[in-house]
This record gives sequence, C-alpha cells and structure tokens, in this order.
Amino acid sequence: MYILGLVGFSGRSHDAAACLIKNGKIVSAAEEERFIRRKHAYDSFPHNAAKFCLERESIGLDDIEYVAVGWNFPFQYSLRNVPWEFTNQDLSNMLFPRKYFPRSKTPRIEFIDHHLSHASSAYRCSGYDRSAILVIDGQGEHSSSSIWMGKGNSIKLVKTFPIKDSLGYFYEALTQHCGFHSDDPGKLMGLAPYGLPNYDLSRFFSFEHGDFSANIPDVTLGKGGSLDEQHEVTENWLSNFAQICPRNEPVFSYDQNTGRFRETAVLNRDYENFAASGQQAFEEAVLYLVEMSVKVTGSRNLCMTGGVALNCSANGRILRSGLVDSLFIQPAANDAGCSIGAALELSSQMGVVGSPRLENAYLGPEYSDESIREALKSLGLRYQYIEDIESKTADLITQDKIIGWFQGRMEIGPRALGHRSIIANPKSQKTKDVVNAKVKFRESFRPFAPSIAGDYASEYIIGCKDSPFMLLSYMVDDGKLDYLGAVTHVDGTTRPQTVEKDNKKYYRLLKEVERRIGVPAVLNTSFNRKGEPIVCAPRDAIECFFGSGMDYLVMGNLIVQK
Repeated sequence: MYILGLVGFSGRSHDAAACLIKNGKIVSAAEEERFIRRKHAYDSFPHNAAKFCLERESIGLDDIEYVAVGWNFPFQYSLRNVPWEFTNQDLSNMLFPRKYFPRSKTPRIEFIDHHLSHASSAYRCSGYDRSAILVIDGQGEHSSSSIWMGKGNSIKLVKTFPIKDSLGYFYEALTQHCGFHSDDPGKLMGLAPYGLPNYDLSRFFSFEHGDFSANIPDVTLGKGGSLDEQHEVTENWLSNFAQICPRNEPVFSYDQNTGRFRETAVLNRDYENFAASGQQAFEEAVLYLVEMSVKVTGSRNLCMTGGVALNCSANGRILRSGLVDSLFIQPAANDAGCSIGAALELSSQMGVVGSPRLENAYLGPEYSDESIREALKSLGLRYQYIEDIESKTADLITQDKIIGWFQGRMEIGPRALGHRSIIANPKSQKTKDVVNAKVKFRESFRPFAPSIAGDYASEYIIGCKDSPFMLLSYMVDDGKLDYLGAVTHVDGTTRPQTVEKDNKKYYRLLKEVERRIGVPAVLNTSFNRKGEPIVCAPRDAIECFFGSGMDYLVMGNLIVQK
C-alpha cells in the first residue's frame, strides 16, 4: 500500500515537501525548495517533490491509496471563521496538476493535525516502543507547543500550550531584534556564545504550578482575517524587547560576490549580549518543557521535533541535563518532516506499520556517474574520472583545498550530511575563514561543524557517541583542539555528524583524511551559498561551484578543477 505525505499550500506555508510510504516504510522524501531553487519554498505546493517520489518508485498517482496532508486546513480555517471552500476535487487539481500527474481517478486526501504530524515524524522514526514526545514550533492550528505520549502503535495528546506562548516565535523575534531576517535563527545561535547573558529575558516566562506561559498579551485567532498569528505574537515580543535594548535595524548593501543587494546586521557588544541572554532564556524554557514532558508521560525516552528542535545548543543542554535517558530528534524537524509524519500516522491508523528507526536522512534523488558526465559535457566542462576518489579528495583536503562533495541520495532536512556537502580541512582556522567569506558569503562569526567517524568521535568530542543528524552540541576535548580548530566554536562546542561504516564512501574518505592529518574528520557545511537551498542536481552543484570560492568539485567519481 502506498501513502503519499505532503506539506505545502498556496497561502502561508513553508518548507513544502513530499514523502512516499510503502507498506508502512519510508521509501523516499524530498523538499520542494531543492527543485525550484527557492529557499523554504514559501507558499508553494510540493509538485516537484511529489513527482520525484512517484518516479523514484516507478508508479503513478493512481497507485496511491491515500494522500496525507500535514496540516488540518479545514479545522484551521474554521477556528478563524474563514470558509473552507475547497472540495476534494479542487484540492486534487491544486496538489496534482494533470499536466504533471496524469490519472484516471481522484486521490483520497486526508488531513492530519500539524502537531500530530510532527509527533508522528519523530516517534515513528525513533525505534522506541514508549516515549515522551515534545513538539515545539511557531504554531500549529491552535497551539504552539504540545506534549504527546507514544506507546506501541499509538500516539496520544497529553498537553498543549497556547499560540501566545510560542517559543518558535520568541526565537524568531530575538533573531529579528538583533538585525537578522526572521528565517535565520542559526545566526542568532551562532552569535550567542560571543556575548554574556546580561539582560534578564527569563522574566518574560512563568514557570508556576507545573505549568509554563509567556508574559505577553494573548492573541485573537484570525485577527484581521489572518490564518495564523505569527505577526501578532512576534510584534508583541519585539515591543517588549525594545523596552530593554533598541532594535538593531539592518543596513542594505550591494554584494559584489552575488550581484545582489542584501541586508547586513551591524553588530556590537550589546547585541552579542542580547543574543546570549535570549539563548539562555530560551534554553531554560525548553528544559522546563522537557522536564514537564518526562513527568506527565512517565517516560525518560524523549522524541523532539518542530523547528525549535533544530537548535543544537539547546539540544546539547538537554542531553547533558540528566532529565532524559535517551533522545531522538527528527532530522527534518522543520515542517518538511510533517510530510513524513502525516503519511506514517495515516498508515498507522490504517493498521499498516513497518517503519524502523530512521538511521539516515538520505531519501532524495541520486545521480549516476553517467548522468553527471552528461551534465558536465553539456556545459563543455573538463573532468577526470578517479577510481580511488576518496584518496584523491583526502590529498586535496590535506592541501587546504575546499571541495564540493556530491554523492548518492540527497539528504532531507536542513543539515548537509555528507551527500550534498562542502568539505575542508577541520584543523585550519584560515580555511574556516575562507569558507565563510569566499564560499558561503556569510558572516565571520558563523561556526562550522565536523563530520567525524562515529567509532572515533568520543576520542575528540566529550560524550559524543551517536549524532548522525548534526543536531547536538558537545564540548571538544581541550587536548584535541588542534585537530578540530576550524569546527570548534568560540565557546568550545561543536555540533558533529557521526559517520558510520555503512556510509561507505564518506566513511572511507574520513579514514583517508586521518591517515594524512591524524583525525578522521572534515569540516562539513551545506553545499549552497548564502540564501540558497542545498544543491539537488548536478547542474545545481556546478553553478554553485563556479559561483563561489571552492577549489574542486567531486561528483561521484568525477572531479572538476577550476
């Protein structure tokens, strides 16, 4: 039985994606942004992602039993007194234009609650038989955070928190207040370790009588005809922040590297301290919700998901807190993961269960050496075929060359995990600065992460044993800083990806690097430039390579030099 999971709609949506489930197991998943080359794919249907999923399995839309949508749109509309006027046929035509999805029947479309989709995406991929599930994001249909109990094949709602208490919107407002764009929370997380938590932002939260709330005005659902309350809540936070520290307004400048105007935040010590204060208050609130989740469910296994679960610093604190025995975070914890969760939840409700623990995120398109060769030839580019490409790439990394590394199936989620990555020497601070300035075209304070052989990780990174999705922060061993200088942040932390032997090509590359420089690791960052999605196809990789300061492009066993 096939079920197709989707997220993405024409109004007020982001991170559109599709996932195909066969007999309860994930067979493919991808984000729409990778195909249309528009980051987050705002207000888009996942047409290309859905088409990929079907073609990968060599089936058509008529072979799909059900379509599961990771938002309950009719309920969301009704809560805000907005008429839901779409029939199943209308939705089918919007989601599956006949030009791209020929069919003889109308697919059956089911809506799954947004936070239930998030919860399912984590619990049903965790391998746990019993677990607390904590969902924290901007908002769902009617809540901003929720606690669920996963037991066996069932997921039950335990507690919800109002939209005004949204930690997702709190962090978004912090990001804007410091001068960044609202969809750049990683910048705030990277800036925070440079400052001191001198501002008391924890006073905006109440932790009383076993509950949690934000001390800002409540919101009215659907005010002004809006289908969500993002603007109202973030404006509440921004007005409160402005009473403590003036808002940092970004300046516009022309970027000669990209040929575009861009916003730039001019930072000083005040905003470093404000970022540190916000991160601290945010982590305290998250830890309280974790503690509450464990208490009300009676389980010390924890699944986390929602956009907030991508905050590596907070996740590291959870891991070190002693509040949980084990922690699983969905690699596509953002809304893209709801395509997975909605499909798995509907499959489970129909009694078809078969998804094991998600061991990797390599669920997207892949390209053979022959198709890569054709892409290079079509552009008149010279290349070499190298049989032992791992050894050759390790030699280049030793020479401080920066490599575009394009292999196998594309990852789902915001972290590049060695299949669509830019890689470099993990030891060299100079290399880090070059990658930031001339490859990624981003701020100098932004940190990088390592990919490191999993069976050696704990020798270099304290307590690191299993971190396949690059979502946890750890302290680097002081005695190993010389080996990981380019991937250690100013506070001594790093957010590693542990690579296991079954990821054969990437693992072998790391071992070849170890033979040359003494550590089985590389600097790993996503294969894209600032403001762009991670590359998907060979032509995307070629364009990014020639539009940035990378030295070599390795795709499959083919290598291109500028």
